[in-house]
Amino acid sequence: MVFSKSASQDTNNSGSFTIPSSALNGPTRMRVTMKYNGIPSPCETFSYGEVEDYTVTIEDGDGGGDDPVYCSSTGESTVDEWIGNVSLGSIDHTSGDNGGYQDFSHISTNLQKSSSYTITITPEWESTIYREGYAVWIDYNQDGDFTDPGEQVFSASATRDSQVSGSFTIPSAASEGPCRIRVSMKYNGIPSSCESFPYGEVEDYTVNIGASTRLFAEESSKVTPFSLVYPNPVYNGKVNIQINNTEKSEKVEVSFMDMNGQEVLHKTFEKLIGVQNLNLNTGQLRNGLYFIKIRTEQSTEIKSLIINQ
Repeated sequence: MVFSKSASQDTNNSGSFTIPSSALNGPTRMRVTMKYNGIPSPCETFSYGEVEDYTVTIEDGDGGGDDPVYCSSTGESTVDEWIGNVSLGSIDHTSGDNGGYQDFSHISTNLQKSSSYTITITPEWESTIYREGYAVWIDYNQDGDFTDPGEQVFSASATRDSQVSGSFTIPSAASEGPCRIRVSMKYNGIPSSCESFPYGEVEDYTVNIGASTRLFAEESSKVTPFSLVYPNPVYNGKVNIQINNTEKSEKVEVSFMDMNGQEVLHKTFEKLIGVQNLNLNTGQLRNGLYFIKIRTEQSTEIKSLIINQ
């Protein structure tokens, strides 16, 4: 049990914990439970409340000594306004009032180099609708700051709009892997990346940058669709592939590739003729975006797949 709290009427409840060095690496179930008027136990059925299960992926750590330490930035007061929602890629996070700053870097999305994306920020106001300015930065070179050329990917002058959106393209020179993204909303002005301002809020997230999908462009241009991949996203460690056109093929090869084009899983199915349903176990793969290459003797098809299990 990494966190517990006695019954209260607080609107937000937080606790910190440290992953022990003896914890097993890999996907680990996490249970979050809320019970009316009491602290719940992990396997309890109670009259009022709710339980949600998630997955955390545990990896070897070094205490964080080599991780970048980012400058602080915060809104000193959220009595009147705050960031309500941030939407980018698979991130669609409604956060509410977090007191001026919140580190949501455990929430991430996968993006590819040379591809364009749109970020949408939704403000919330207590009552009066004030003018808010916005800015977004991505630490493309993973050096612990947002000051390098091109790292401010979006800004918007102060406005009373109920949503603001902006598009940007991941540069081909961006470092691959997890990069910090900072989303900032400031009353009546455009914020800077390390600023503390009187009213507004700042939220940090993570974008996982991978190689461009152009890695597969040559093969994809020769594709004739013939398969169905489901569910997508994968949530239970199993994916189904329905092959719809193998009348002349007795063998199907299925390859999973990560965003860098590295093959992480390969399966060959023999003696397949006609419509076939193939079942693959993805439990050994980490959550993220993958490309599936499905090849028969006549055709090759590339599909994208999100694993979130």
